[in-house]
Amino acid sequence: MMKHTRLALTALLFAALAFLSPASAAIDLDAIKPDGFAKGVVLTVAGYAANEDRATLTNFPVLVRISPTAIDGFAYADSLVSEGGDIRFAAADGTPLPFEKDTWRGANDVSLFWVTLPRMTNGTEFAMFYGASQNDANAFADPTDTSKTPWGDYTGVWHLGDPGDGSGVTISDSTTNALVGSTGALTSEALTDGAMGGARKITITSDAKNKEQISVSLTDSVKKAKVDALVPQFSVSLWYRRNSSNETDLQWDYLIGRKYIDKNATNNDTGWAIQMGDPSTGSGVKNSIRLWSCETTEGQSTAVPVIGQPTYTLSGTWIKLDAIYNNTTYSLYTNGVLVASGNLKGNAVNGSSTMLGIGGGASTGKLRPFTGDMDEVRLRRGTVSADWVAADYATQTSASFLSAGTVADIGASTKPIAEFTILDTGAAFLQVVGKVNLLGEGATECSLEYKLWTDGDSEPAAWTQFASGLETGEAATNFVVGLDPLTLYHYAFRAANNLATPEYSDTVSDSLTTSGVGDAGESSGTSERQLDEFVHTFTITERGVSTFEFTPPTGVTSVEALVVAGGGAGGYNHGGGGGGGGLVHNDALTVVPGQTYTINVGAGGIAATSASVYGGNGGDSSIASNGVVLVSATG
Repeated sequence: MMKHTRLALTALLFAALAFLSPASAAIDLDAIKPDGFAKGVVLTVAGYAANEDRATLTNFPVLVRISPTAIDGFAYADSLVSEGGDIRFAAADGTPLPFEKDTWRGANDVSLFWVTLPRMTNGTEFAMFYGASQNDANAFADPTDTSKTPWGDYTGVWHLGDPGDGSGVTISDSTTNALVGSTGALTSEALTDGAMGGARKITITSDAKNKEQISVSLTDSVKKAKVDALVPQFSVSLWYRRNSSNETDLQWDYLIGRKYIDKNATNNDTGWAIQMGDPSTGSGVKNSIRLWSCETTEGQSTAVPVIGQPTYTLSGTWIKLDAIYNNTTYSLYTNGVLVASGNLKGNAVNGSSTMLGIGGGASTGKLRPFTGDMDEVRLRRGTVSADWVAADYATQTSASFLSAGTVADIGASTKPIAEFTILDTGAAFLQVVGKVNLLGEGATECSLEYKLWTDGDSEPAAWTQFASGLETGEAATNFVVGLDPLTLYHYAFRAANNLATPEYSDTVSDSLTTSGVGDAGESSGTSERQLDEFVHTFTITERGVSTFEFTPPTGVTSVEALVVAGGGAGGYNHGGGGGGGGLVHNDALTVVPGQTYTINVGAGGIAATSASVYGGNGGDSSIASNGVVLVSATG
């Protein structure tokens, strides 16, 4: 009897495992592979709850985590374009899927991509492809095509991973609405430890007068109309993490809203907002969250408190908040779970402010900035379901929401793949680095070639080789010299493999203008490229001191100076050799672009006129600015 019970339990366990495990890959990667891609892997939605009652979601953005640990067989080195520029996604039938790169970390760390699935339920499969040239990748699906954005159903999406601290930092919007934000005046900081990818510390203090919110200007009528169109049915999603050092300082601080605050006006407090507070001196409950919707001018009396549990606003912990405005009703979720719902006192309405405030009020008065960190703020028109909220939380928090198969070789490109980077453009040179990412089938090495021509000339028919014998992963640096300063040049680069009939990589072409580095104006100095430096030399042969002028071009703030004075003359009638001139070296002389510097070059000394007279000293050499000698050497 005991043995029978064990068998029954084992059968149930196997059944549960079979249900929870994703189905075997049904996608035929070879059948849908794009041209030019070498690698592919099937991804399966496996964490949309073990519940067949979950609804199919439309245009749902899933978070794809990419790393050697997250995907069996994945190696960053197999991605042939820098920072994952060749990574693309496709539906089961091969149709390109809209996507956005959120975070690229490389090495063995995890990179993040958002991919929108047209229809998603548990078991939905799609594919990731990579290992292609930039041209082949863009031929399949260009991520810069704004008509293919993964955020087409959203009014605004702010990942908050933008770099930069302090005020005036640009906060990008990933939608085509370009609702770009800017940080406030005090302590905004970029963070690397967000709920996912980067995030932002809104403020450290909790002074109600501080203006530290992210402000999205709506003075543009088109942008304002986009935000106004949210009301009265819209959804808000965001992550927050309170600052533990100010646990009790909250004063109904703002997470997001269009609620205008002006204590001196009669129409104050109109609009909508989501607030968090410790209203110890007012109505409400400590550590509560409330939705605000005001369609009158009566101020705070029209607010609707929505009370959550204290743990929902716990300090130091990332919390996901979803608020759904549905005309006259609301629903509030934390971490994917419904915690409050009810009726609004009137309709949700727009505020009069021409600003959307993230982490603060939508005005220039008392902003009540949020004390803490925020991440992944989204606004979308219309309401979303409880299933959507739960799935959105799951894909952002659980690496097992997607199950990845093993990376498959789907046919490497038969042509070389190379990338080229322009490092520097001086007055008479161009510095380029070329790297071979793929040799092409049957090849053992590649060479790198270039063409260069001025705007007034025709493109040359012949290519010039600048490196050879390169294997996969190898790079070469080259200086193309003999160019003219401040001149427009067109260039083209490619790789050629060593097959009997060479195959060529995609051509990389563009144009550039050489700088004026080393252009000495009216001086008679000479300019040349020496290894990795641009050298301008001032010399004279006549006696005395000759004066030249040198003007550093834009971008040049430091030069290496070697100043040599004129040597002494020899003695009278074979009487002896002259002394050497002084020499001074300054390897980092600070200069100001556009400022004129005087170059004094001393000649050799005058020879003695008799046996009893010494020869003359050589002339001093120096670099001066506005009459002040910066470097000098004595003759």
